[in-house]
Parts: sequence; C-alpha cells; structure tokens
Amino acid sequence: MYLDEQRIDLSQNVQVLDFWKAHAYRYPNLCRMARDVLSIPVSTVASEASFSIGGRILDQYRSTLTPQIVESLICSRDWLFGDSGLQTKEKEAMDAIIEDVISQHNGGEDAMDDED
Repeated sequence: MYLDEQRIDLSQNVQVLDFWKAHAYRYPNLCRMARDVLSIPVSTVASEASFSIGGRILDQYRSTLTPQIVESLICSRDWLFGDSGLQTKEKEAMDAIIEDVISQHNGGEDAMDDED
C-alpha cells in the first residue's frame, strides 16, 4: 500500500514530521515508527567522545592493535560507562582489563615498557 503511492517531489519543501502527521490515518504503524525515530535529537557528542577516547587507547606503543580490537575496547568502555556511570573502583578495574588485553595482544611489550 505505502510503496504503491506516488512519490513526493523532493524539490518541494517537505517537512517530514508534518508529512507523517498528515498521513497518520492511512499508515498508523509507519507514522508511529517515523515519529519515534525522527523525534530523536541529533547529537555529535557520542562520536566526539569516541574519537577522544581513541587517543587514550592508541599511542606509540599500542598502535599495532588491530582495528577490531580497538573497536572492541572502545565499544566495551562505552557500554560500561554509558548512562549508568560506573564507580571509581569499577572504572579502575575496567582500565586494568583494557591494559591486560593490550598487553597480551602486544606480547607483553607494554608491561616491559612500564618497568623501564
């Protein structure tokens, strides 16, 4: 039904939320979904935070980490520290785990560098 409709001319100034409000009676499920998705405010905070933490994970000694490991470390940290906010002890434990993963991946090179 929805896909069979005539397409809207994109050169017109179309307000997406107004469109779905006007068509709520014809497509109630799509309207609710559009309202839920389109009402989320745009934010760059999460991406900026991810890039800033990348500098703390990667340095001259850790630059040999594979992209998959770096992504896993950053995602794990985001999941753990996201909205819930871990306590200081938990943050320190997570940092220790990250250091262990990095150290194991680099064959213990970081642990030797720290001793110097």
